[in-house]
Amino acid sequence: ELENESIIAAAYNCLTDNQDLVQSMKYLYSGTVCKQISEGHDFFNTFDEEFQTNYPESLDVSFLIQNRGFYTTAQKQQTGAEADENSFPGWDINIVKNAVLADWGWGGPYNCTEVRPISDAAVCTKWGTSEIYVSQKIDILPAGIYSASIKVGDGTSKDSLNLSYAFVNTEATNDTVIVVNDGGSRNAQPKSFYNIVADVDDNCAASLTLGAALRSREDFSKCDDATLFLTAAVAGFDYADAAQKLLGLAADGIQIVERTDAPVSVSYIDLSGRKSIAKGVMVKIERYADGYTVVKKVVVK
Repeated sequence: ELENESIIAAAYNCLTDNQDLVQSMKYLYSGTVCKQISEGHDFFNTFDEEFQTNYPESLDVSFLIQNRGFYTTAQKQQTGAEADENSFPGWDINIVKNAVLADWGWGGPYNCTEVRPISDAAVCTKWGTSEIYVSQKIDILPAGIYSASIKVGDGTSKDSLNLSYAFVNTEATNDTVIVVNDGGSRNAQPKSFYNIVADVDDNCAASLTLGAALRSREDFSKCDDATLFLTAAVAGFDYADAAQKLLGLAADGIQIVERTDAPVSVSYIDLSGRKSIAKGVMVKIERYADGYTVVKKVVVK
């Protein structure tokens, strides 16, 4: 349970892609996970009452990946229209050869407009010979051991010597772990990595880099949907100290601006969710002209 009400309220009322707020939320979440691990909470085992045994469990932290589903901001003017390095927020795209699309080239699922500025898509290469690298440093994670995946598809023949691949990198392993795509199929499949020890900085925030190399030969290739799971704590790591540092950074990172204008409406509901003006513990809802909403628990006397 996240306890910093100011950050939660700011996130609830945010109407834009505010990465400063995202950073504070990530510090808050990671600090809370570290705090619970330090207090003995076990995220990594589930006890089965029927069979009276423990089973391995993991914590899904895929939401800490910015744009894990590869939505795009590129507006498609025609089928196969090119996107660019900035069309997929959160992902670093290095185009060495050929060009980036947000569909396969014959009418993909995305259709961004001024009214709907984003749409679900994938990083795709234009038909031909390509060399395009897609990656993201996923940061402000709880320290731990992770599994990760990213989907990769490539229509290039399996006999090719230069197939597309997925990769993960951490300084802790001092290496880049690569999973080569099978080739011969444009249907992107998850390429998975296990037992990744995330790097930890001086503030006890962990990180790792996940990505894909798209290297189709006279065909298309693509990458899509990324996942991340925390599978184990690091033995001997001081999670209590990490919690203190991360939660402190969460508190420092967000500034709450007090409203000076009056709300356009005020309503009260009781703890059963019914509108009421009775005395006692109530939930007060203030709505402002710009859509900002403040929800408070109050005592009406």
